[in-house]
Amino acid sequence: MVELDASQMVKEALKMGADDAIIQVIKEKIQQVRFSHNEITAAKEFNTKRAKIFVAKGKKKAQFTLENVRDIGKDLKESVKFVDMMQDNKDYYGIGKGPFTYRGRKADRSIPEVNAVELASQAIEARSAERVAGVLFTQYQMVDFASPYTEVEDERSFIELSVRAFENQSSGHGVACSSTLKGFDGVRASEEASEMARNAKSPGLGKEGHYDLVFTPLCFATMLAGGLYSVSAFFVDSGISFFLNKMGEKVASDKFTLTNDGTLEKGMFASKFDEEGVPTKETLLIEDGVLKSYLHNTSTAAKFETETTANAGLDIPEPQNLVVKEGNQGFHDLIGEVRNGLMVTNTWYTRFQNYMTGDFSTIPRDAILKIENGEIVGSVKNIRISDNMLRVLKNIDGLSNSTQQIRWWECEHPVFSPYVLIRDVNITTSTK
Repeated sequence: MVELDASQMVKEALKMGADDAIIQVIKEKIQQVRFSHNEITAAKEFNTKRAKIFVAKGKKKAQFTLENVRDIGKDLKESVKFVDMMQDNKDYYGIGKGPFTYRGRKADRSIPEVNAVELASQAIEARSAERVAGVLFTQYQMVDFASPYTEVEDERSFIELSVRAFENQSSGHGVACSSTLKGFDGVRASEEASEMARNAKSPGLGKEGHYDLVFTPLCFATMLAGGLYSVSAFFVDSGISFFLNKMGEKVASDKFTLTNDGTLEKGMFASKFDEEGVPTKETLLIEDGVLKSYLHNTSTAAKFETETTANAGLDIPEPQNLVVKEGNQGFHDLIGEVRNGLMVTNTWYTRFQNYMTGDFSTIPRDAILKIENGEIVGSVKNIRISDNMLRVLKNIDGLSNSTQQIRWWECEHPVFSPYVLIRDVNITTSTK
């Protein structure tokens, strides 16, 4: 395998005429195990090396990912030449320049060596539903980072399981996510998915109306993830964020606090630095319902006359680990406060009809449990949440006293979420 040195590649790019360059050499080991109908159907392992290249000349910039690094010298030269063909980007203001000091951290090196098939098999055996299906995924990375202003290495690891359980015509979904093997519990995820599937048997058709909803951590994190674009300064500057012109204003219930924390070691996306090499940190986004900050890279921070929050994305600032502050109630206490409502356990297809105002819809899936007078009395199906994200956030009336880390294919960035009680949510149904 070709040996690459990020620092040397940056020096070469500067000699070729680049004003700025960022090189990341990423060595990665991935395990993936898929299962269906209670049986392992595929088990794969990938060992890869790739290079992420960013080069800039004046206001011109470009970035590339090279999966084949055999001709890296030639590809780097072509990358620098390519920048000359780009148009000036008026919103580019350079990259993080430091000097930087990085905290020490280590990934869980047992994750790339774990028997992933055995862990998946344990989840299958833990089921109490008729059948389960899903995927288990592990990732371990070694990152060699260099720019003209800093050189640093990092290692990152995580493990995640997504499992769906089926009982007759009902289903449940559970996830287990962790940056360490110690924090991973695939058996619990399978048990929870099975319990939801069994509790949701024989669902009736849902009815339109306004209901109080209890969101599980999986469901709230997934719905919230659909609106995460709005905390990025890039989308605020583009005019398509429902947080536009709301800095310092009330955008959610005073019970709702949201932070981004790239230093949170139990977070799956914890790292020493962002895509510009800026040391990661914790950023308070919403405090007691008041909008406190957007996510910034160096360029958006310059445009907004503030400091980077260490969330580059070289084009678009992105979150690392999002944390919803827990409340002071137990899960059953939240259920007990609902007279006429639903517990939604999962959702997908979160889509915005108006990005600026926050009008959206999302389709609850898997177990949807009916609540009457503080008790679960049955289940429903075929409903849609059709509301406004700001209104939903302002109608939060309770949060449980513990959180769960959530990540799956409908929730790209890890979110630590409690159970959340939201009042007066608009429910619509299928036209069929």
